[in-house]
Amino acid sequence: MPFNHDDPKSGGLTVESNLGALCRRHHRFKTFAGWRYEMSPDGTLVITCPDGTTMVTRPTGPLAAYRREQDRDEAESWKRQQRRNRDPNHPGAAGHSSSGAQVHAQQSAWMRRARRQEAKRQESREASRAERERIERERREDEYWRKLADAYSAGATVRYCLREHDRVIQRRRAARVLVMKQPSWVTMHDAAPESSGSRWWDARRPHEESKQLAEKVKRFREELADPPPF
Repeated sequence: MPFNHDDPKSGGLTVESNLGALCRRHHRFKTFAGWRYEMSPDGTLVITCPDGTTMVTRPTGPLAAYRREQDRDEAESWKRQQRRNRDPNHPGAAGHSSSGAQVHAQQSAWMRRARRQEAKRQESREASRAERERIERERREDEYWRKLADAYSAGATVRYCLREHDRVIQRRRAARVLVMKQPSWVTMHDAAPESSGSRWWDARRPHEESKQLAEKVKRFREELADPPPF
């Protein structure tokens, strides 16, 4: 597509027809004499004088022949394109009345490829978003169940401690009641202590020193102090 100096944003390449390369004499004619120059892409120059006289100059060099051939090919391609896909502002041919079909037919291969790639990228983004949401949902569920298990474990521990505390309180109450019911001549060692129901107390319960045991200990001490001669 040739470069359009009136619309630079449209892009394109600059060709000879846009340059208007003139010698100094003909440039002065254009500037001061009111001549109007028109150059076609194939290099044909049309000069219109102020009195209406028209002069046509056709180039004969190899570049001109190439430009004429290129211009002819582009014109034929444009005609073929118009025969296949009509202008959307004009009524469509039979079987092509749908506006969507016309728009799709008028799109170039590059535009259709770009649309396919964009659709694939959009599908990939949606799949990635769904995967991230699934992972986040599973993480929240795992965290919920972990907190629930921790709370249940803590609750079970608290219940166990409360039960043990109740048992200790009951044993203490039973010990106090037993001491209150014992006669005055019974010592505190004879009464049931606060931890009378525990295995530790059963293994370490103090033994009452009887009279026979006291006599044995006394005799053993005497033997240690005054051993026999043999």
